[in-house]
Amino acid sequence: MITDSKGNVRYDENIVYNFKLNRWLRTEAGIRFGHRPQKFDSYYHYKLELQTKSFWNTVRVFVRLSNDITQSSPAYSRSYYIGVAEVRRPLSKSFSFLAAWGHVLATQRNKSLELTPSFDGTQTNYNAYKVGFRYLLNKKGFTELTCGNYDVFNPYAPANSFLQMHFEYDLSRRISFTSNFRYQFDQTPDKPLSNFYIAGVRIHFTKD
Repeated sequence: MITDSKGNVRYDENIVYNFKLNRWLRTEAGIRFGHRPQKFDSYYHYKLELQTKSFWNTVRVFVRLSNDITQSSPAYSRSYYIGVAEVRRPLSKSFSFLAAWGHVLATQRNKSLELTPSFDGTQTNYNAYKVGFRYLLNKKGFTELTCGNYDVFNPYAPANSFLQMHFEYDLSRRISFTSNFRYQFDQTPDKPLSNFYIAGVRIHFTKD
């Protein structure tokens, strides 16, 4: 569920599948369906992502292509092309530090419901970033606090960054519970933009 500073509410569901290609690479595919009170099938969003392994258990790189189609007024389609390098370093047995930097190209086509990604339309370039800390919970899960402007699906302009608390805990060998609270702000943290309340289940079909 997402609420904004004007009191508007919307809901969406996300399905993401991540699998191993080889010893060096993984891929991730996802789709999101969104609903507003004015229109049930208000928007949808899909992505394809290629990820490297974590080299030296420290550095990984990913590139992502995604397309966001909004069917409620004003209608538009927006494509995102993003590349990011992430560094995670342990601070102790339980704490680790995350820092990431990359670049985003976003292209928007107004009054278009085009399904395929495109470089046409209005282009916007900006940096992608994330910094945070993770605390391990007895090898059964973790909690993580981050500040940044990208996550699983679409990135945001740096002026609309967010603070996020993420929690994940293994319920069994195959199933994990995951939840997020995200506070998105406008320019500075004292100017709220949106709140995100997220809960879900992660299913591990295989254990790498």
